[in-house]
Amino acid sequence: MIAIYKRLSLSDGDLGVDGKDESNSIENQQLMIEQYLDSKEEFNDIERITYSDDGYTGTDFNRPGFKEMVEDAKSGKIDTIVVKDVSRFGRDYIGVGEYLEQIFPILNIRFIAINNGYDSKKYSGETLGLDMVVANLVNTMYSRDSGKKLYAANSVKWKQGISTYANTTFGYKKDPNRKGRYIIDPEAAKIVRRLFDLALEGRTTTQIAAQLNEEKIPVPYEYNQQTEDRKSVGACKPIAEKVIWSSKRVLRILKKYEYTGAMVIGRRITLHTGGKVRRNVPESEWFITEDVNEPIVSKEEWKEAQGVIQYRGNAGKMKQKTKFPLKGKLLCATCHRRLTYQYQTYDTKLYCFEGMEMRAYSPCSNEKYSLKGINASVLHGIKMLLLVLDALDSEISEKNNERLKAEKDRQRKKTQLTTQIDRLKADNLRLYEVYSAGHMTKTEYLTEKNKVTEKINTLQEQIEQLFSELPGAVSVSKEVRNMFSKTNLFDSENELTQELVEAFIDHIYVGANKKLEIHYKCEDALRKLLAEFNMQVPQECGL
Repeated sequence: MIAIYKRLSLSDGDLGVDGKDESNSIENQQLMIEQYLDSKEEFNDIERITYSDDGYTGTDFNRPGFKEMVEDAKSGKIDTIVVKDVSRFGRDYIGVGEYLEQIFPILNIRFIAINNGYDSKKYSGETLGLDMVVANLVNTMYSRDSGKKLYAANSVKWKQGISTYANTTFGYKKDPNRKGRYIIDPEAAKIVRRLFDLALEGRTTTQIAAQLNEEKIPVPYEYNQQTEDRKSVGACKPIAEKVIWSSKRVLRILKKYEYTGAMVIGRRITLHTGGKVRRNVPESEWFITEDVNEPIVSKEEWKEAQGVIQYRGNAGKMKQKTKFPLKGKLLCATCHRRLTYQYQTYDTKLYCFEGMEMRAYSPCSNEKYSLKGINASVLHGIKMLLLVLDALDSEISEKNNERLKAEKDRQRKKTQLTTQIDRLKADNLRLYEVYSAGHMTKTEYLTEKNKVTEKINTLQEQIEQLFSELPGAVSVSKEVRNMFSKTNLFDSENELTQELVEAFIDHIYVGANKKLEIHYKCEDALRKLLAEFNMQVPQECGL
């Protein structure tokens, strides 16, 4: 099928600050692409499927419509992608180039950007071309400039206590009569009020979390999913199947000054438009406007609650001198959150924070795991992986060398057969000359000519058969090839290092009874190659 992809975003300047630009509208993009496809005879009888992202920046590829389209491309559902212009596909210079020059060619996907006059079919095996490179770079710079202008325009509203955010603070909902202002969500506000009441009783955040779990009060995400008009609020699905109250979630709510009726904007900012890297902003730079919305708690109650809640800000943090190559890679096997580490002189311990703190309510294990034990097991697993990679690389090289040898042999045979065909064609010409000179009857000429023609056809069939039987080359992605190249660099490692982890480990699940589930980089591609060569993998490898 043909994929029609459309995208629109205010943050990229696609619509301008006033939200108007008909030329870039979703409807206009659809119309232009449909007209283009209708005008090309080669596309007339091919089914079309539409993917759309309305309100998503082009500098980030984490868009629902885009991700669905890429998954369909990987599964072979679509083989052609058409966009109005390359900026609709994306505005990130490096990301767009990677898709067009590496990912799509591997997937055999044809990419067409109408306004740019680009069709990857014309650039097979080549780079993008100067025009596309320049357009790609301009889109990136334009988006970042638009982002700065949009931030400046929004700052004026934030100083007035007018929110431009899509979501509201839990406990509130958007005011239908005042744009950018909030009104109280009665049921959610009861939950917020309950947290503050418990804090004002002198309970710690851990005690409050336990009480809320005991009362089966839903966390904000669950409440939003149960409330029809709030399903899209904070719609990012949590990584854990079951979400419970913890001291961290309680603290997050109790520290929000918004519950006094103030509008607080700008706690965190994105370093560049559409980017994923965000940083916290000092409180002195926040946009705080007092008494904008109806309060859920008074300012006095909020201040009192801040004095009561206890938060161990430095608890569990590891000393900088401690080597921790697996930092950020170790996840709870049940909730998939990062494990918390507790520094000890002899051996650092790791555990699931919620499993340990809320053991009566959490399905997670409350065990503590030895970092030394985990490091040893992971190092052994990687060593087994290196052996597998080395063997797999040899098998692939051998098969590709066999194919190369076979291709050369077939080319040699093709040359021989082609020479024979040329001779037979020359024989046909001589037969005609003999017939024209009157030394052969027409019947004799046609009989001899048919014999020669039959031989030519037989030889041509042999040529076609030669290459139809040629085995295909083994396709290896750039990432997997990169892993192969590193096997010799680490084959003598006797200690788990940061470089070793970054080269091969994606993440590791740690579960009950110290069970490790190691997930390597490019794991799906490696499994596919192993299955292709029917290779057995040692159980210790974990692949």
